[in-house]
Amino acid sequence: MFVTAEMRRVDFVLGRDVRLLRAVSAAIAALGDAVGFDPADARDLGAAAEAACEDTFPQLPAESPRLSVTVESFLDRLEITLAHRGESAPAVGLEAFAAQAGAKGPALLQSVDRVQYDSSRGIARTRLVKYLPQKAG
Repeated sequence: MFVTAEMRRVDFVLGRDVRLLRAVSAAIAALGDAVGFDPADARDLGAAAEAACEDTFPQLPAESPRLSVTVESFLDRLEITLAHRGESAPAVGLEAFAAQAGAKGPALLQSVDRVQYDSSRGIARTRLVKYLPQKAG
């Protein structure tokens, strides 16, 4: 794990071990707190990130079963990027993300504002984005 001094970005490289996913949720909670997320929203986003990681594990190539996970904070949002070797081509959009999660799908839709997919040079990426709620007034 690599953590910058300002704690704006945390990088992980995970194997196919679901026990490691709690570290991703912990990073989301810490960075979410730093930018002003409600703790419940950060927990929900952590659950969505864990589900996305679990769904990605079967896609990891046998010769290099590694999933890179980056959690980044910005002034108005958190972004979680999952990257691995391979050419996955999921359908784009929140509904596709929720459908992949099965019964958990409707709850995940409430946890994420945007899902982006891309694949280039043999690396497939999924990015989950959650914006800070606009403050009234």
